[in-house]
Amino acid sequence: MIIGFLIAAIVSALLFGVHLFVGTGEVHAPLMESGIDQGPRYTLYLVWHMVTVLLGVMAAGFAWAAFVPSAWDVGVVLVVMAGLCTVWGAWLQMSAKLPLAVLPHWPGGAAGRGAVAWSLIFGT
Repeated sequence: MIIGFLIAAIVSALLFGVHLFVGTGEVHAPLMESGIDQGPRYTLYLVWHMVTVLLGVMAAGFAWAAFVPSAWDVGVVLVVMAGLCTVWGAWLQMSAKLPLAVLPHWPGGAAGRGAVAWSLIFGT
């Protein structure tokens, strides 16, 4: 078992749960009820669901990579994807000077990716 991938799976599953159960009420529902034009509103609606799927697939993929040695490359691809999402989230939050409560996803994701990196470097 690769502990780093297991930690990343747990972090991804937690982010998936928060996104799905908390974010739906706090972000998704108000977005759909807003006065934003249909094009941008439904684009954001689509992206919301794409992120939901991405977080769920990442949790499953990291779990698979944690327990199946031949799936190590899947875990590495997910680390790269998650790392890019983390960098983008951090940049967006800092450049827009948003408080952490507005975009709380990337620090948790960064912690999960750090655990994976530690595990891959030190072989645990």
